[in-house]
Amino acid sequence: MSSFNFYMKKIFTFLAIACMCASSMVAQVIYTTTFASEDEFNAWTIVDENADNKTWQYDSYTTPHVFYSYHSSNAADDWFISPAITPTQTGSAIVRFKVKGSSYGEKLEVFTGNSASVDAMTNRVCDVLALNDSESTQLYLINVTANEPLYLGFHACSDADKWRLYLAEVSVQFSSNPVDLAVTEISSPTSDFGLGQETVTVKVKNVGSVNVESFDLSFAIDDVTIATENITQPLAIGEEMTHTFATKADLSQPRKSFNIKAWTTNVDDINPDNDATTISVLHKAPASVPYFMGFEDTEYTDGITFYNLNNDEGTWDLYSDPWWSLAHTGDYCLAYNYDKNNNGNDWAILEPITITEAGYYVLKFWYSGDDTHPEKLGVYYGNEGTPDAMTNTVVEYAPFARSAYEESINIVYFDKPQTIYFGFHAFSDKDENWLCVDDVSFEKIESNDIDLAVTNITNPGDYFHKGSKKTIEYSVRNYGISDVDATLRVSINDNIVNETNVTIKAQEVLTQSIPNVLDSLEEGVYTIVVSVETNDDKNIDNNIKSLTTHVMSTPAARWDFEDGQLPADFVFRAEDEGTVNENAGDEFNEAGWGIFNIQNHELYGEHLMAGTSWLDGTDQADRWCVLPPFRPSADSHLVWDVCSFNQYFLESYSIMISSNGDDSWYYFTEEEYHLESPNFKTRGLDLSSYADKEIYIAFRIRSKNCEHLILDNIELYGGEISAVDEITNNDLFVKVSDNAIEVVGTDVEKIVVCDMSGRTVAETDNNEVSIQELNTGVYIASIYTADGVITKKIAKK
Repeated sequence: MSSFNFYMKKIFTFLAIACMCASSMVAQVIYTTTFASEDEFNAWTIVDENADNKTWQYDSYTTPHVFYSYHSSNAADDWFISPAITPTQTGSAIVRFKVKGSSYGEKLEVFTGNSASVDAMTNRVCDVLALNDSESTQLYLINVTANEPLYLGFHACSDADKWRLYLAEVSVQFSSNPVDLAVTEISSPTSDFGLGQETVTVKVKNVGSVNVESFDLSFAIDDVTIATENITQPLAIGEEMTHTFATKADLSQPRKSFNIKAWTTNVDDINPDNDATTISVLHKAPASVPYFMGFEDTEYTDGITFYNLNNDEGTWDLYSDPWWSLAHTGDYCLAYNYDKNNNGNDWAILEPITITEAGYYVLKFWYSGDDTHPEKLGVYYGNEGTPDAMTNTVVEYAPFARSAYEESINIVYFDKPQTIYFGFHAFSDKDENWLCVDDVSFEKIESNDIDLAVTNITNPGDYFHKGSKKTIEYSVRNYGISDVDATLRVSINDNIVNETNVTIKAQEVLTQSIPNVLDSLEEGVYTIVVSVETNDDKNIDNNIKSLTTHVMSTPAARWDFEDGQLPADFVFRAEDEGTVNENAGDEFNEAGWGIFNIQNHELYGEHLMAGTSWLDGTDQADRWCVLPPFRPSADSHLVWDVCSFNQYFLESYSIMISSNGDDSWYYFTEEEYHLESPNFKTRGLDLSSYADKEIYIAFRIRSKNCEHLILDNIELYGGEISAVDEITNNDLFVKVSDNAIEVVGTDVEKIVVCDMSGRTVAETDNNEVSIQELNTGVYIASIYTADGVITKKIAKK
């Protein structure tokens, strides 16, 4: 985000708030606080009821600032009581507050009383709230009496050994017409086969403090509003009604999951958060080819049926555990867990799959067990989804003992169109262990011909340097229905470096690795060619793949982070409005960058730099790491090693370049990288087009609700880092030390120092300005002399 856009956004927000303040609503506010300062916090009363020295506290470095922190053995019993809140009239008032807990689960309840004491907290505002680490706005109605002070009491009652309970803001305001309508249920439609034009029926409840004469009721499908109907049936306080829309919902598309939302609209509704309810309705239908099932919670798994034929403790299930993953990919897999006393006799049968034409098909899945426990697995198919119908054997592994996942590839011929069910049968002996299946796919083989192909070259990438893997890695696939003998060749600049004879199974994807073949290459540009050959291959167009890689030598500048510190000449910025999540780690600074310490690695050493996208308060990260100014030569490159920290949260980022000689953020995106692999990859960028220009280069994280981007071995080739600590311009000499900027050679009227966002961070009306309190990084110094203003970049180290 540019500084201009950032400040315009701030101005717009300010104007919006100003407009709100001009409304009558502000006149109705009795009390409000955001705890922006410690003085606001100190106006409240803290009661550590269980006297364990763990209670409510204020910390300006956390967001929110106010929180209760856990005790390892005591349940929370700590009160945070407001100052006196005195209404000026009698009636209903709205209590609003923002609160969040932690991933451990927290508890909070709220009361009112007539004094700032625990004994006075006799009027319950809400039931005990179970809170997670997502911030929520809570709203409740209370009755108030003119000129009678009341006190709000927030009671932290979390169980022992949790984490933190945060309170972000609190407000109390009058409501002359406290309407509060809520859609409590969408009772129809529901997921089923054969859906079409379906009736939408909802329940609406008056949860406010006044009767309601009329309101609007709407429903939408996948965020498109379908109907709005005016309801003129009166709804008394606490009453609930059922309404069926005259307009139908079109749910005729098979195997589609429809998001249906229903909501009320009333101009006086005080709580928009409970107006709407959303459900997901699936139009069930047989699956079609190609078919894939990864057993994730985002997929339709309701069509999977389980049969525990011996009714024991050993069963199939859709298994997920964040701390002990059994999945091949993703979070979930299909897993059978043993019974100690009985042999397995358990089935998991997938949903029906429709085959529309005869021919050869391939069923693939990944399976694993335990290295020390022999398991027994069989896969079958039939025309009904029951164990008795599983009369056709696909494959049996009985027994196998292996904890690493292995792919099973099976060719099946169907002589006519039909609907089939695949069944996975666990019949392991008693007292064994886990048996897992994941990533099932089923597709038609379009040709019976022999067809081998080089599918990709996964290493090296476009660039190769000290931090890169030394192996050539590639994959070859057999698209046919028979096992094939083949010859694989790899050459570098037309010199064959490896030749291998292999047998590739039908439909197999074979991965190959040639170790250390890149280690001896000198600096230069190389073409790597991989080919596969076999007799009677009917499609030779896909037998060869090639890539060009740049082998790098000695960089002009290199950052490997092995000193365990963020480089002093890097500038770190947070252009989004989020804050680093408290669970992201202590390594990160406020801008979201830090150093990870890993066990010593052959290629990546002991330390890596990480930028986090695990943020609160924003949907998308906009985090910058700006390298010091660089002047490329005619043959210059940026090279770096990169990966996503978490395989389930793949990061997106951009390389940004300023070519106008300063970092005033006239950037354009040189390259975007989406969903970066969890495996380290060496990437590079040609900088030759910027030859002899001073440029700034930035890594800009643009992930949406992910975790961390990892960087290492950042290198600049073919140029030089620009000197910024001492700059001479005619008779003016700017000298930078750790503590000050001093101008020598001319009289100075004023020096103004700004950070990269344009914010003034230091100022003086003489020839020397102190920068002792500034963080390390690059700043802009504007030097005002009788001849005009001279602007210089300076770096504090």
